[in-house]
Parts: sequence; C-alpha cells; structure tokens
Amino acid sequence: MNHHLDRIETHLRNLFEEKLLKIFTGNQPHHTLIEDLVDAMRANILPTESGNPLAPDQYTIHISSENLAEWQSNQGILDQMAESLFALGKRESLIFSRPPAIIFQPDLAENSQQYAISAQISDPERHMPDTASMTQPIENESQPALPQDAYFVIGGTTNFQLTKPVTNIGRHSDNDLALEDLHVSRHHAQLRVIRNHHVIFDVGSTGGVFLNGQQVSQATLHSGDVIRIGTVNLIYIHDTTASHPTTVLSLEDPDADSSNSQKDALE
Repeated sequence: MNHHLDRIETHLRNLFEEKLLKIFTGNQPHHTLIEDLVDAMRANILPTESGNPLAPDQYTIHISSENLAEWQSNQGILDQMAESLFALGKRESLIFSRPPAIIFQPDLAENSQQYAISAQISDPERHMPDTASMTQPIENESQPALPQDAYFVIGGTTNFQLTKPVTNIGRHSDNDLALEDLHVSRHHAQLRVIRNHHVIFDVGSTGGVFLNGQQVSQATLHSGDVIRIGTVNLIYIHDTTASHPTTVLSLEDPDADSSNSQKDALE
C-alpha cells in the first residue's frame, strides 16, 4: 500500500507544490503540507472485505485563529487538491465514503506559525443530505407541488428557474445549478420541495450556506431571501399569490384565530 501512497504524493507535488507557495508566509514549512496530508491518509486507512482500502475523506488543518483568514483565502487551491486526491486515490484502487474535503480548525495556540493535519473516515449515512431520512407524505414524494414561478436571481443579473422537486447546487458540472466559484464546494447545497415550500440544505460543504447573513444547515425559503454560497448571492423569488395558499401555516394558535374570526363576525 505504501507504494500506492508514494505515487499519490508524487503526483500531488507535481500538481501543487508551486501553488502552495501562495499559502504560506514567513518561515512556515510549505514544503511539508503534501507530505503531511498523505501521512494523515496513511495513518487512517482501513482494510475492507473487498480488498480495496477505505481512505479517509475528511482532512482538517489545525491552525491558530489569527492565521485562519490567510488559509481561507486559499480555500480554492485546497479544494483542487482534495479533488486531485480523490481522482488519484481512485486510480490507486482506494475507496472513499464520499469525495474528500479539506477544512480548517482554528484550535492551535495564538501566534503559532505551525499547523497539524488530522484525517477521518466519514460515516456515509451521517453525511447523506438531511432530506434523505425525512419522511414525507406519499403524495408529496410522488408528485411534490412546486412553488409557482420560483427562481433564483444569481449575482443580481441572471435568473435560474426552479422547476424540479430537487435541485443540487455546487461547483461540479453534474449539479443542476453549477456555480463557477472556487469558494463553492463541488457538492455544496441541495434545494428540495417539502410541503409546497423550497427548503435549502447544506450537504456537507466546506464554506457553509448563509441565509440573510446567518449560517444555516437547513432553512425554509421565502420570497426575497438572500442565500450566499461561496461568494455568490442567490436571491430567492417566487409568486406568493400562487396556488396552495393554505399550505402556509400560521405561527399563531389556530384556536385563537378561530375565536377572533367568530368575534369579528359577531361584531
């Protein structure tokens, strides 16, 4: 197995060693990052019954909080490295629970110019989109009622019509909505129709999903909401006067509403 990992390390060096010079300043040991990444993979590989080793897919770079912004500004390079790690690993007969991702954890001591890398294997079930385990009414699963005339305004210039019960969003071309932004994960978010409303889910992205400036793991959308994915703003628009008006549930006590209506009728 070691010779397989050695080949992966050599290919990564050829692809990224010069690019990694952009990440580091001062005396930080940029030349060891690829070696440390492969060492973390080596230390956490597990055998399987199929004979193909199961490789870690979550790589966390532990840094100090004061260096977080500098590392995050180069997330695109590390995303490319994760993609290459996935392709090279598959070529060497490794298997992954999901495509690898490289994230940051600002948990080292302040003023530390060093870093550490940890790796782990994801639980495939835990990282399925949140909607995968949600039980929906049978009629909603067979033919979900789409919010009428719903669309995203992308970057304030382009409209993207939402015509599917499930819309996958990310940087990879196999998404329904592919966003060419290095800060967007390959598979970043999923938009799903639930009870006649669009609900957005973060499907394990590295940069997160933000709704009106606040990070969310899932949220029901309303017309005018602004979703930020990477550096791209998506404004959600839909016709609020469309059909299915009764599906909008009031947060107030329905008995209180009924009492108020009867009171109004009596007056």
